[in-house]
Amino acid sequence: MTGILIFASLTQWTWYVHKIYTGTKLYDTWLSLDSEDHPVVLVSDEWITGSQSWLSLWWNGSDWSLDTLPICTKTTGMSLAAWLMGPDDSLWFVSGEVDSTFPGGPPYPWRIAFLHGAGDTWDSLPAIVDTASAGTDWFLDVSIVPFMDTSGLPGLLIHNQYPDYSDSLLRLYRFVSPGQWEMELVENRSSHGTIRAARIDSKGFLHLFGINPGRFYHLSNETGSWVCETPDTARLSTLWTFAVQNTIDQHNQLHILYDAMAWTDSTGEFDRYQIRYLFRDSLSQWQVVDTNTHSYWNTGPAVDYNDIIHLPVSPSGAVYHWYKPAGQPGPWDYEKVDTAQAQFAFRLFLSCDHQNYLHMAYYWMNHPDVFYATTNPDIGVWESLAPGPGTGLCLSVSPNPVKGSLKLKYGIPIEDEGLVSFKLYDVSGRCVRTVFSENKAAGYYDLSIPANSFSSGTYFLRLETQTKAKTEKVILR
Repeated sequence: MTGILIFASLTQWTWYVHKIYTGTKLYDTWLSLDSEDHPVVLVSDEWITGSQSWLSLWWNGSDWSLDTLPICTKTTGMSLAAWLMGPDDSLWFVSGEVDSTFPGGPPYPWRIAFLHGAGDTWDSLPAIVDTASAGTDWFLDVSIVPFMDTSGLPGLLIHNQYPDYSDSLLRLYRFVSPGQWEMELVENRSSHGTIRAARIDSKGFLHLFGINPGRFYHLSNETGSWVCETPDTARLSTLWTFAVQNTIDQHNQLHILYDAMAWTDSTGEFDRYQIRYLFRDSLSQWQVVDTNTHSYWNTGPAVDYNDIIHLPVSPSGAVYHWYKPAGQPGPWDYEKVDTAQAQFAFRLFLSCDHQNYLHMAYYWMNHPDVFYATTNPDIGVWESLAPGPGTGLCLSVSPNPVKGSLKLKYGIPIEDEGLVSFKLYDVSGRCVRTVFSENKAAGYYDLSIPANSFSSGTYFLRLETQTKAKTEKVILR
């Protein structure tokens, strides 16, 4: 075997896991990226007795800033709490609950309120009182889905459902100014089911996704009027549908993953954990890419600029990163990001920035810490954790190509503590420098190697323990 063959297998992503917040009793997390691709993690924590208080952790380029937001919600009676981020990096918080103070009830209407702001400046906007949801005939379901349009202003979908699924009322509200909303009646006829998600595409058209008795459906205004279609003909149970997760890629193509209990045709039994992946291409042609009945609940896909689709997945005992070519059938590749602090992770969010770095936020069930994982080695930490058992070695170079000094980050899992070597090879497989060979404890490390004594060209960095090795290609200019 020639020396160069030792570099044949290269890992595509290196993950850095950071603990960024320790709370009291966590209820929710939310992740977004600002206009400079800095992560923003919002946390709901019961640090005031009997209330959920929202905090923001915002990476400012050199450190995490922690702010307490002027939002405090009750632990009971809160039926909706969602966040949106505008293109100007301002935040919108929407909350909804049954208004038991409304005169003439019960039954009571819904009250939907918005808060808008950033930092220390927040505006409370006049609430929408949805009297249509006060009728006893609308008992089955009230679905409220917020979205952000291409102008950076919020919108709201309110969907009321008859108990026997015979009719529904779907209205679209668009924000104009404080206290002023434009309302459009989307549907008032035989039901297409319950709205679960909404998305604005790059052309400004709205896509709604939902589940009706037995079918997934897509409702859009991209033809100039509202048109409904059922791109997936699978027979689904109405008794178990969590959510519809979706994203739109750089080609304006739709990617939808939804979790539903599906009928098994041969036995008539339910398959509780089926996650179905639907894809609509740029010619508006749909296909069911795969139906992974052995998957676990995830919190939404992201498609990068290399047309790779990414999923955060948490089966019992770990957080995984799943990936494969977007819109293509076949199995998912996967890698472990973090190991268990508890049985499984809650509220996994994953985003991809304009440099193709991945960002993930989550917390473990019944655990007070919020974790942030990223493939960007330049984002610092509040507390950096060693790679968890089974996650493998971590090694990254940034920037790459490089001129001057090589700046590296590497990580050693706890099971690989001990003798570690770090060497630099040329394209022929010849070792041109042994940077170190010594005992290392588990953890993350920074390293700088002067490169002015090397000729320009392609080299390979190799990090090796007694049982594992990790190689990274680097170009010197």
